[in-house]
Amino acid sequence: MPTQNAKNVILQKIREEERGAIYNEYFEKEHDIVNRCCSEIYR
Repeated sequence: MPTQNAKNVILQKIREEERGAIYNEYFEKEHDIVNRCCSEIYR
């Protein structure tokens, strides 16, 4: 059981890091995406 708990903790940390990386990637592009959408609407 302790081995399974350790595995679950490690997998959870990996998922959290992946989620954070994806969030940061799109957070940096947020204004670029919004500006492009607005410029396409107003063409």
